[in-house]
Amino acid sequence: MPSPDSPFETVLGEPRARRLIKELLAHFGRVRPQRWISLEFPEERIQSRPAVQAIALEETGRATGIQHVPIEGLAPTDAGTERLLAAVAPLEQSPLPGVPGFHVDLGVSLGFGPTSVDIKLLANGLRGWCARQIETAPTGLSTHVITVSGTPVRLQMEKTRCLEGPGRLSVFRTELPAMFATAVSDGLRARLYTLLQASADRHILLFEQQNHLWSPAHLRTELEASFEFPELSLVHEIWIVDAQSFKLGEIPVFRQILPVNVHGALA
Repeated sequence: MPSPDSPFETVLGEPRARRLIKELLAHFGRVRPQRWISLEFPEERIQSRPAVQAIALEETGRATGIQHVPIEGLAPTDAGTERLLAAVAPLEQSPLPGVPGFHVDLGVSLGFGPTSVDIKLLANGLRGWCARQIETAPTGLSTHVITVSGTPVRLQMEKTRCLEGPGRLSVFRTELPAMFATAVSDGLRARLYTLLQASADRHILLFEQQNHLWSPAHLRTELEASFEFPELSLVHEIWIVDAQSFKLGEIPVFRQILPVNVHGALA
């Protein structure tokens, strides 16, 4: 059914990128004074050349081009990361002080190579630490250290206010999976230039986070450090959608990670 925040009906069985883009427009309708009157998918209509995935038109006449970018080709999860994510999964679902109203990303450093830290003890330590620290932590990035059986473990926390939704804690490993930088570059190489060639007033990249092997901070750092794609400065907004929330049938969790337009702030 069409959302009251977006006039575009999502249809069972339609392409995933199309559904995510419609959900993003509905999200904009809920958190911004934007009203959409038309949506087309040039990529599905134009076969002779690469074309942008979607162009949405506002009632003001402003057109926005949107390109969906999955992160693909990452190496299989290593055993240490699998154990960490499994051990902290109950913590992510627990009600914790300070989480409501915020996205809280917690990066845990296990170092490179086999870890000497007992993952179950680490998860228990994180539970107590989160209960004490998240509520009083400032917004933005902060670094911390906890000790697990005499071993220091470095943490990096990013706390940002939600635009919608109840807030959530997400735990990641600080060390990135192999091939992450290559996967980001491949995604941009395949889709960035097509987006920027679209006849639109604004251009948006929508990255899809398919698992918790990398965090929004990881992607932001990779994009800010990229010398291969100076054209990123022409993109008005870069967003992430958490595919796990999309799978659960909930309202997908969207987060803006970079307003990178060189001409100024969001319009």
